[in-house]
Formats: sequence, C-alpha cells, structure tokens
Amino acid sequence: MKIAFFEVIYYDDERPHRIITKSLHWHRIVNPALHLKNVTDWEIRIFKNPFQVGSGFKNWDDIFSHFDVCYFPYFSNHKLYTLLLVLAKKYKRKLIVDIDDNLWELTPKHRLYPYFHMGSALFYYYFDLAKTAPYLTTTTKLLKKKLMTISIQKNIQILSNYIDLSMYKRSGKLKYKNLTIVYFGNNNHRQDIVLPSFVKAIIRIIHDYPDVVFKTIGMDRLSLFSKQMGNQYVTVKGTMDYYKFLKLWYDHVSTAHISIAPLEISNFSHGKSPLKFIESGAGKLPFVCSNTAPYREVVQQEKTGFLCKTEEDWYQAFSTLIKNKSLRKKVGENAYEEVKKNWTIQKNIWKYKEFFEKLI
Repeated sequence: MKIAFFEVIYYDDERPHRIITKSLHWHRIVNPALHLKNVTDWEIRIFKNPFQVGSGFKNWDDIFSHFDVCYFPYFSNHKLYTLLLVLAKKYKRKLIVDIDDNLWELTPKHRLYPYFHMGSALFYYYFDLAKTAPYLTTTTKLLKKKLMTISIQKNIQILSNYIDLSMYKRSGKLKYKNLTIVYFGNNNHRQDIVLPSFVKAIIRIIHDYPDVVFKTIGMDRLSLFSKQMGNQYVTVKGTMDYYKFLKLWYDHVSTAHISIAPLEISNFSHGKSPLKFIESGAGKLPFVCSNTAPYREVVQQEKTGFLCKTEEDWYQAFSTLIKNKSLRKKVGENAYEEVKKNWTIQKNIWKYKEFFEKLI
C-alpha cells in the first residue's frame, strides 16, 4: 500500500522562511504516519511541500497516480479541494480529510467566531468539505455524530489523539518553590480560561494561598487575572511549532504541580478531544478540569483527576491538592499509568493500520 500524508504549510513567526509542524498536524498527520512506517512495509510519505526539488513529484496528477491513499488535514483552499476530488475519482484513489473540530458551532465568545459564523464563506466551505469528502476521520464520538448529520458518504472513522510518550521528557529539576497551577493553550481558548466558575475559584485560591502561582502558557496576559493576582500570575509566550512546544512542556508543564483545563460549555467544546489530560498525564500531573464531555470519558474522579462544575468544585479540588502532597503524587501517577496504558500511539497504531487496510 502507498499512502501520502499531507501537512498544511505554516511558517515560524520568529523565522518567517522556516516551515514548522503545528501541534495539530503532528498529532493528526505526522505521528501516526511515522508509526505506521514502524509496523508495516507500506510506502509512506509525509509532505509539507509535495513539489519541492527532490520530492519526485511535479504536480497533483503525479501524486494521485502514484499513491493509493491521500490523507489531508482540513484546510481552507476550495479550489485545491475541488481538484483533489476530481483526481481521486480520475485515478480511483482514496481521499481522506481529517476534521478534529466542530467548526460550525463556535460560540460568539470564541476568537474564531467572526471567521466561521453561519453566513461566512469559511462556514460554508468547511460544511461543503465535510459534506462531500469521500472519507472522513475525526477524534471523538460526539464529533462523529455531528459529521454524520453533514456527510453524504457517511464514511467516518474515529481515530483519537494519541501521544508518543517518549517525546515527553519530564524535567529532572526540582519543582518550583511556589506551588504552580499551570494551563497550556493559545488565545483560541480564551473563552475557556475565563469560565466564571473557574475564575472565581482560582482568584480565591490565589488570595487564600500566597505561595501559589497561576501560570498560563501560550495565552496573552489577561487583565482579569493581573488585577487580582499581581505577581502570582505568570504568563509564558507560546508557539505553534510542536517541537518548540515540547521544550515549553519540559520547562513549564513537567515542572508544575497541578494542570488544569476549564472548558466552555458548548457544542463546540463537547467535540474536543481529551488531549490536555493526556499531555498532563505524561508529566505525572494531577489534572483539574471542567466536567464536560471530552474529560468525563477519561478522567476518574479523584483517581486520575478532578471534574468540576461549580465554583466550589474548583476551589475544593485546588485546595485539597495544594494541602496534600501525597495525593498530588498519587493522582499524577495514576494519570500517567492511564496514559501509558491507553493513550500512546504505539498502543493504538493498529487502529490506523486496520482502517487503511479496510479502505483498499
């Protein structure tokens, strides 16, 4: 079998001529492709720029005449997508599009809502993409359920986000002197971090525990927290580059004490994957999160994490973990074992292999 995996080209903000691998494309494209190479004798290629010198291909006809399967993340180029549909039919190849977000139900609070609201060009383009793609992959049962209401073909496979645990090197340094509660996520998650029940609880915690620090990675500084927390609120600049993210994870996540994931209650949020739990578990961190669909299915209450709905839920979870070092360690170890057992790409690559074998 011959499979071509494609990344969407993104450039480094600091070095504009350097092409990077986004975290999204690492998890959905690169990571499974690399591990399929390890367990099969298939010809597998990963393309950022398929027609660069030395690739062996001059145009999309060359690509589709050679590969049995072409696998793409969702992308915003309608003209290209139309061409890919034509070529897949012409050469009788399998065209797969991966969609890992419910882009049709963003709330007005979401940073991307102005681009994806009903009536926008991107809303209808992605709707058409989900409707007409011959094959779709996605991350969760709820997102598949949404896609089933749109797709004509109904060929939709769930392939969750999995990590290569060996890439998450935990720091050998001592934890920070101040107990650190860490959140990692970019500005597209602002509506989550300002969830009222969480905000009220974390401000109470900061006031009640002067040695506790709240740190965010990847999000602009918010006056909401600055005014209430002063120097107990720390922000770290993020990155779209997955390999740079791993360095940030090593420096700031693996050295923290508690990892968090507040999540807005919405249909969009319900389609998210539990990746934050997985990456927190890789660092043996106790995980405190919203009691919503992405996390209810994977977090065992007070065993691998804490599920919270109300302000008091958040406050009690934080307070309990702050006071009890042995519980932090136990819950973090349990989360790590859950990730090691069920959420590594090595343990789940067979799902990709089986999926592709059924296509051909």
